[in-house]
Parts: sequence; C-alpha cells; structure tokens
Amino acid sequence: QFLYFIGAHMPEVVVIVNPTSGGGRGSAMLSQVQTSLTEANIPSVIRRTTRRGEAADIAASLSTEGVGVDGEVVSAVVVIGGDGTLSEVVDGLMRAQLRMDVQTGDGPHTASWVRCGLTKPLPQLVYCPAGTGADFARLGLGVRPDELHVALDPSRSDRIHVDVGYVRCLREDCSTLRFFVNVASVGLGSAVVRRAEILKTTWAAWFGGAFVFLLAAAIEVCIMAAVRVALTPVVVSSDACSRRPHAFPDIRDETYTTDATTLAFCNGRFFGGGMNIAPAASFCDGLLTISVWRERLLGFALGLMSIYNGRAATWRSSSTLTAADVLVAPAPQQPAEGATILPCADSPRIEFEIDGESSCALPALVGVAPMPLMFCCAKKAGDTHLL
Repeated sequence: QFLYFIGAHMPEVVVIVNPTSGGGRGSAMLSQVQTSLTEANIPSVIRRTTRRGEAADIAASLSTEGVGVDGEVVSAVVVIGGDGTLSEVVDGLMRAQLRMDVQTGDGPHTASWVRCGLTKPLPQLVYCPAGTGADFARLGLGVRPDELHVALDPSRSDRIHVDVGYVRCLREDCSTLRFFVNVASVGLGSAVVRRAEILKTTWAAWFGGAFVFLLAAAIEVCIMAAVRVALTPVVVSSDACSRRPHAFPDIRDETYTTDATTLAFCNGRFFGGGMNIAPAASFCDGLLTISVWRERLLGFALGLMSIYNGRAATWRSSSTLTAADVLVAPAPQQPAEGATILPCADSPRIEFEIDGESSCALPALVGVAPMPLMFCCAKKAGDTHLL
C-alpha cells in the first residue's frame, strides 16, 4: 500500500486530450483526470490537440522519440476525447510501428507487413470517452476519471488485447494506410460523414455535433443509393509479427459481390451514436465482421429501432460475414483473373469513412493488422467485455 500511495510502481503517463470533443466535455474531463493522477502520485504530461490529425502525430512520436516526463519511455497513454480522437491515437501508434508494402504488377496484388526500424514498445491505452457518440466505449473499454488510477494499477485492472483494423488505399493517386479501432464503412455511413462536414460550416453547427449528424443522416437516408462492390480474399504476409485469427473467415476462397446501401467493416459493434450494426462482432478474434445492409428509405424508417437494438442484422435484406484481409473494389471494375485492379476513369467514386472521419476511396485492402494494442480497464463486477 505504501508503494501504491507514493506511485513507485505506477507507469509514466501521457494524456492526449481533444478539448473541444463533446462540445467542450473533453476540457472539463481533463481537470478531473489531472486531479485523479495527482492524488495517486502518477507522473504525467498533458498534450492538447488543436487540429485534426494532431493526436496521430503526438502518438507517433511516442513510438519514435519518447515525449514523456524527462524523456522516459511512456508506459501508458490516456486518451480524452471521442472515437475520432481515439482512432487518431491508434493510427499514430501503429503507423510508427508498421508499414504495408503492396505490389501491383501484372498479376494479383501481393502485400506484406514490415516493421518500421527501431521503435519504442507500444504503450498501453486508457480511453476516457468525452465525445458525442462514444461508440467504442459501449464495449466496456471506457474508463471514468475517478477510476483512472485503478485502471493504471496492474494489480487492480484488466489488460485487454484489442485488434486493430486497417484500410490501405490502392488508387493510382493515393496509397494511404489508415488504422482504425472501431468501424470503417462505405455507402450511407460515408455519405453521412461527408454531409456532416459540410453542415458544420453552416447554421446547423450552432445546435451542436449531435444535431449536425442527425440532420446529415436524415438528408442522406432520403437520397441514398446502393453501391456495388466486390470483396476478394487476400493473403498479407508478415515477417515482423504474426497473429492468427481464432476462427475461419467466411470470405476465404472466392470473390463475394453485393449491392449495399451500407457496407461496414466492424472491429467494434456500434457506430453512428449507438447503432448496433454488428452485434456478433468481437474485437479480439483476429477478424473483421462485415455487415451488409441493403434497405432503402422505407426499410430504415420502419426498422429504426432494430438498427439500435441489433435486430437489423436479422433482416432478410441484411448479411453478416467475417474476413481477415480482403480486397474491396467497385464491382464493375472487377478485372479478369491476373489483371491489375485499378478504377477506370468513369467508375463511381466510393469513399470510406473511418471511425467517423472521411478517408480514401476504393479500391482498398481492408483487414486486421498483425499487432494488437493493449487497453487498460478498471475491473468491475459483472464485466462482459472479455467475452
């Protein structure tokens, strides 16, 4: 107990906070987190973000330079913000550790993971949700400020390995590699994110982020159109690290082509502020759950409650699949065997949204990275997040 109170065995902590998340909730939560860390004698450094993407830059520096107290190796990162801030931190940590080499010659695509030189060990993550939706925290991985010192104490907390998803763009004009922790989607989800970014510059922003996304969703549901995509299983080699899936994926032998109004690649179960898009998804099985929704306006209107309670997965027009690594391409551009997959000039542009932010367009490789992250959570009676 003496060692605990003087903080002798506590890790050095970097706190990355988005002060504007949740309409200013992030800034208010920071003061509570600082109080909790100070009372537990845990050394910490505060890093505030001022622009989009800055959380990723800060996180990347933790793996390459070390920005903790007195330049020491950081053992834990506390993230205060929404799912977007958490996703940026995960992206920064992973990009400093891994890169993907893709060969796109005359034959099929081949890809491999490569470690990025000498990097520091990955720190553990503690997520203090302060955003509007906080969908990833619904999995039981969120930590309140008053239990932060418990989450950082190995003897009183759970250490949970969480898979990390990735999207690697394969367009001629873009080769972005983006890691994510919750959901990446095309179709309606991507359209809502793009519409919300436009509405944030209008009068709608005065009513807050939740209203902006609700209005964006209402507009896009009325005008949404189905996208046609092809999912082809691929093998991504890894000499640096390896983590095999705990089960066989559904997509592993042949191409799966489908029309969908929403196609979501899920590591978590929720997105869009509580929509239970993938009730069977697991964040620790080495696979992504792919939810395919084909409903149009009337179906969404009549089945609104089903979208939030998870029953939408049982609709006749819905499908649920699993995959480890897949090539996602617009179906009209699916080439003959052995040809290179690149979009034609007249192909429709189908864009991804990744954890609530617009990203690259198809075609792209999507899957699970070979290196999981470790989240720290306070032990609670009746916890189900380990299942």
